[in-house]
Order: sequence, then C-alpha cells, then structure tokens
Amino acid sequence: MFCNKCGSQIPDGMVFCPNCGNNMGANPGTGTRKVPDNIFTRITTDFNTSIKAELALWIASCVSVVLFLITIIMMSGIDRWFYKAGSIRNVWIFMFIFGIGSAVLAAFRLRGIHVMYSNALFIVIMLVPYYLNEKYLFGYIDDDLAVPVNIFFILALLASLAEAVCIVIDIFTSVKIKFVVMVLSMVSGGLIFCMIFFPYLLLGGTGVSVSDFGKIHFIMGSFTYFLICAVTCVYTVLYCKGIINNNERMFARFNTAHMHPGTVNTNAQSLPAIQCIKGSCQGQVFNIHGEIIIGSQQGRAHIILNDTYVSRQHCTIRFNQVSGCYEVRDLSSNGIFFANGTRMQRNIYISCPRETILYIGSANQQFMLL
Repeated sequence: MFCNKCGSQIPDGMVFCPNCGNNMGANPGTGTRKVPDNIFTRITTDFNTSIKAELALWIASCVSVVLFLITIIMMSGIDRWFYKAGSIRNVWIFMFIFGIGSAVLAAFRLRGIHVMYSNALFIVIMLVPYYLNEKYLFGYIDDDLAVPVNIFFILALLASLAEAVCIVIDIFTSVKIKFVVMVLSMVSGGLIFCMIFFPYLLLGGTGVSVSDFGKIHFIMGSFTYFLICAVTCVYTVLYCKGIINNNERMFARFNTAHMHPGTVNTNAQSLPAIQCIKGSCQGQVFNIHGEIIIGSQQGRAHIILNDTYVSRQHCTIRFNQVSGCYEVRDLSSNGIFFANGTRMQRNIYISCPRETILYIGSANQQFMLL
C-alpha cells in the first residue's frame, strides 16, 4: 500500500509510515463517510444532474403504481361486464406488481438490474397479455380495428426482444452496443405507443362510445401501461448515454477489456475507473491501471479538460487494491473539492472511498470514483 501523506510504498499492515511517520489509520481530508446509496441520501448529499433524472423517473414509476392500483379498485366493482374483465384485471395486477419492483430498483439505484428488469422481464412478457386483451376489445367492436393492432404488436415484440438480447450482450460480454440498445428502445417505445392508442383514434371515428362497453378502465390502464413503457425507454437511453451512472460493480467481472491509463471506455463497466458526471467529457468512463493524471495540457495528462480552472497537471489518481479505496493527490493551484465544499490538502495522497464526487478546479468539472 501507499502512504497517503508522502506517497511512499510501504508494507501492508504498517501502522506508521517508516518514511514520514504518518499514521496510516488516519484518513484526513476526505470529509466523506460511507452512506447507503439510494435516491434519498443522494438528494441530501449530492443532488446532481444524474440524481435529478433518477428522481424524476422514480416519481413517474410511483405515479404508475398508484394509477394501476386505482384502476384495479375501480374494476373490482364490475360484476356484469364481459367475460374478459377478469383477464384484464389480472393484467393490471401484474403490472401493478411490476411497478412496485421498478420503483424499488430505482430508489436503490440498481441501475443495470433496473434496465434488464424493465426491458427483458416486463415489456417482453407483459406485451403479450396486453395485446390479447386489446385485440379482443377492439375486435369486439369492429374486426378491422384489430388489423393495425396485429401489425404494431408484431413489430413491437420483435424490437423489444432484440433490445433485451442486446442489453444482455452489452452487460455480460465485452461487446458494447449501447447505441443499438438506445435505438431499439426508442423504436419499441414508439411501436407500443401506436399499438395502444391507434385503435382509439379509429374508434373515435366510428361514433361508438367506449364507455358503452365499460372500457374506461381499460383506457386508464392502457395510459398507465404506456407511462411505464415511456419511463423504461427514457431510463434506458439515459443509462446508455452515461447520464444516469452505469457503474454496476456486480457486472465488472464480465468485462474482459484491458486498457491503458486514461483510455476512454465510455461503455465499459470494469473497475477501477472514474466517470465524468459533469464537464468537458460528461458521461465518459476512464479505466485506471496504475496511476492516471488529469490536467489541461496535451502530453502531460491522460484526461484533458478544457477549463481555465484546471492546471496543466491538476491531480493524479490511483487505486489501492488492499484498502479498496482510491488515492488522490492534488497538484494544482485551484484545488480539488469534495461535494460538501471541503478542499483537499495539496501534495499528499488522500484516500477516498468509492462513490466520492471530486470537483476538479471548480464545480464545472465533476468526477465520480466508481
């Protein structure tokens, strides 16, 4: 391990550095402590762009849960509807349960699991029972209305299946196809929108009131179903673009890529690494092998930041395999700051835990230690 004061390499287990006498049990200057990683703690400690996006999508998930619950309660009073009422109610119940799971995953920021859960386990599975009920309802009124539903359903199912496969490939292999995932997510979302609401447009021209068939509950459930699909689509796109942090350490073992210090690896989830969450290279992930240098001058730094507050060699970052923490050394004149405003001590290695946010020179350049 390394001394966090003078940077000397010392044997593991030493209490004091033999070179400068520094107490290795101390962890000065970090101003941080390990707290549970969820939306609520992040709101109070680090309310950045990523957390704002996650909070908005979490609220949307909670709204969908409430709407599904209202729909289920409303349908429970229907005794003499048509024989499909029980089947439709079951669809809303399963979607209500899914919505709870989605909200929990979003609240605890299990981002990679959330993406797989939403796309692979929900959209693909729940698309079929929804289609069967919708086809019946509109076929019951006019058989011609079922034709576009069939087309949109087939295309949406194929796009959703392809997206689920691409997500699994991207996460569990070294093949990174996040752009393909984003395109397929938007395509499937658009097709699902057409499948849900196109029949209502046709129905409006027939002069038939959907309320005559007691289908106001189905309309409400359809809107809520699309809300979940829209939230999933937006979440997937933000996740793939790195706006919602994609540092899922549980998937790191599946990444076999080996990169040099400072190599940009936007899609990779290997560790140790740092991610720019705001600034010149927002969303990009940089793997760390050895020591990485952040600065403003080409040739003197691995990560180049075009910012007047960033020095030519602003800081160095390395990862201590023994302690499991990062070690950061400030070489600059404008300093490095933690999220609570504390300035890091200069010219010594400061031990920082994972998930620490560093302000490089100013709040305009922010990095997270993954």
